[in-house]
This record gives sequence, structure tokens and C-alpha cells, in this order.
Amino acid sequence: MKHCRQLKSPAVKTRAQMEMLVREITGLSLDEQMLLAGLERELQAARDRYETRLLTLARLLADKTGEAQAWAKANPDAFGGRRSIDLGHGVAGFRTGPPRLRRWPNVPGSACWPRCADSTGARPTSA
Repeated sequence: MKHCRQLKSPAVKTRAQMEMLVREITGLSLDEQMLLAGLERELQAARDRYETRLLTLARLLADKTGEAQAWAKANPDAFGGRRSIDLGHGVAGFRTGPPRLRRWPNVPGSACWPRCADSTGARPTSA
């Protein structure tokens, strides 16, 4: 790094320089607070614009999902003994147990449990 000059901030030597430095720090901090407040106002305005539509969609999704579940329960013969059926726009199915972790080949399960246990409190079970 022969061609790079590192700039050093000038050392504060007098009380007047310290007063100036603290004034600059305070001004920068206030600018930061004002920008963050403006950002939060804009984000809240966007949330307000979308809130009604998102709630409507969530309600519709819940209703439609309930209808699909009711149909699946009322028509088990449509599944032909399988747990799921392929439809034109998705897959409908029943799951009978909790999700299971499928490990990558050549990676012992004990390698991932310490991180899992730290973040979730989970403990390994025999699979």
C-alpha cells in the first residue's frame, strides 16, 4: 500500500475544538433522527394504504382454504388412497404427522443439532 495515504482525523487539542466536535456530533445525530422519523412516516403511510386490501385478502384466503379443506374431508375417494392429489394450480393433500427433517447425505445429524438446539431449544429424537 505504498500509494494509499491514510487520512487521520485531527486530534482534539483544545476545549474549543471539543465544543465544535460535540456540536457536529449533535447536529449529525439530529439529522439522523429526522431522517429516521421521515422514513417511519413513509412506511406507516404505505402500511395504511395496503392494510385494508391485505386484511380483505387474508379473510378471503382463510375462507377459501376452509372450503378446500371441507371438500377434501367430504370427498376422500377423490384421493384414491393417496395422501395428495395434483390439481391444475396446486396440490391438495393430507399430512398425517409432523414435518420431518431430511438430512443431507454424508452429514451426521449430530452436526446440526447444536445450532438447532441453541436457536429453538429442540432436542434430537431418533428418526
